[in-house]
Amino acid sequence: MAGAGRLVVIGVVERYVHTVYCSSLLFDPAGTLIGHHHRLMPTGVERLI
Repeated sequence: MAGAGRLVVIGVVERYVHTVYCSSLLFDPAGTLIGHHHRLMPTGVERLI
């Protein structure tokens, strides 16, 4: 994908310390991670897991 001039956003579930977060990772066209966002409020379904 390098050189395509597009950003890629990937949703992941990750564990950090004792909490599980649904996060978004933002990559530039070269594949470098340029942004990371933890969603702090789980949805209703996520609270059941």
